[in-house]
Amino acid sequence: RQRQMCIRDRDPSVRRAVAFNENTPRKADLLLTSDNDPDVRHQLANKIGRVLPNTSLETKEAALEVTSKVLENLARDKVANVRAMLSETLKSLPNVPANVIQTLAHDKSLTVAEPVLQFSPVLNDKDLLDIINSDTVQGAISIISKRDKVSSTVSSAIVKTGDSQAIHNLLENKTSSITEPT
Repeated sequence: RQRQMCIRDRDPSVRRAVAFNENTPRKADLLLTSDNDPDVRHQLANKIGRVLPNTSLETKEAALEVTSKVLENLARDKVANVRAMLSETLKSLPNVPANVIQTLAHDKSLTVAEPVLQFSPVLNDKDLLDIINSDTVQGAISIISKRDKVSSTVSSAIVKTGDSQAIHNLLENKTSSITEPT
């Protein structure tokens, strides 16, 4: 009851503190994803990225549905700074729902898309090819070319775009696989 009052408190600093608190229940986090103060949502994105890797499997399974909804809401937040914080905190985590990472990877703000495009282990070749072949934000292909272990299929698709910066990055990337024809 007291927490419920805190997430509805008129003072945004109280709501930011609740959003930052690692012990706040996920259902309260879900309510905070629609807070009218972007700093509250920013704190929430920061916290989720910090606590997700350290959560026990049992707790993750119990809170998975609500946590997934929190992540989905934050990935679609109207403020780019909130989405960017989420992308930065989730970029190297392997167990993030794929739809959340894909939403961030397709974001029209490179600041949001960049961390997951370059580092997310959740994105597979099909996801990367979809991004390369779509109307991506300028610079996205260049970021993909910097990924660790770019496959020959993705390398070929990058070269076919004719993006000179992306091709340069690909050639500089010692972990990319480039076939002779490419």
